[in-house]
Amino acid sequence: DDDEPAFGKSKTPTEPKWCATLRKRLRFLYQKGPLDAFAIAVERIARREPGWLTGDDGAIIAQLHQLFPRLHGEPRFVAVSALARVAGVDAVQGASFAERALTSSVDGLDVLLSTKDAQVHALVMRALADALPGVAKENSRWPKGKKMDHNAWQRVATRAESALWNATDGDVKDAHVSFCAALADAAPLLAADPSVQSPLLRAVVDGRPNDLEGGRRQIALEFWRKHLPGTGGVANATLSKETVSKNSASAGNPFSRRLHAALQVLP
Repeated sequence: DDDEPAFGKSKTPTEPKWCATLRKRLRFLYQKGPLDAFAIAVERIARREPGWLTGDDGAIIAQLHQLFPRLHGEPRFVAVSALARVAGVDAVQGASFAERALTSSVDGLDVLLSTKDAQVHALVMRALADALPGVAKENSRWPKGKKMDHNAWQRVATRAESALWNATDGDVKDAHVSFCAALADAAPLLAADPSVQSPLLRAVVDGRPNDLEGGRRQIALEFWRKHLPGTGGVANATLSKETVSKNSASAGNPFSRRLHAALQVLP
């Protein structure tokens, strides 16, 4: 029916009856179980309309967080998937996801990366990458906004590098590189941290322009063009050979000079 409100949306301030019914059914699953069914139902909603789950003060997402210690195996991945999808579309939930990743002993980064599931790793790192612009925006508003804890984010980068440095899954490597690039943009003071730079250096070495590694490699090249000593902060992805050569000559770091030269001749 063309007149029917969109999923999770209402033409009036009052929700349509089916929204209330759905919330009631989810509440019943949460209270009575099975818990796996609750997680699956929330994840299916998150696939179609993640923003709907942020309504009612995010009560459904809060319930999913509370259930997390009691979920194992596939249901735990399903829960992470739902949380990550919501974090990607809502700044408040994205900040909340990041906060829990930094601090929670139940569903924080240590717990999530300790799993052997590559899908969980990719989802978590991608969600953190998506959340970082909002974290940086809040930090720019400080003291009215929330100050970014650089030490905590440095620990996150170190933990991620320790867990994922030898990952073989392409999605995990993509998400890890995206996270490092996003962290460098959100917190420039961390751009020189080895745990941030190492994945971005591997992406340059591993990738080729026209294969599955190409997108990851391009993100890494953008990072190095911005942050290598001698570039002067130039962010243009199409640096001329003359510019690169000039910057190489002015870079005092021998490694920087060699990498500048490599960037000049890489296809």
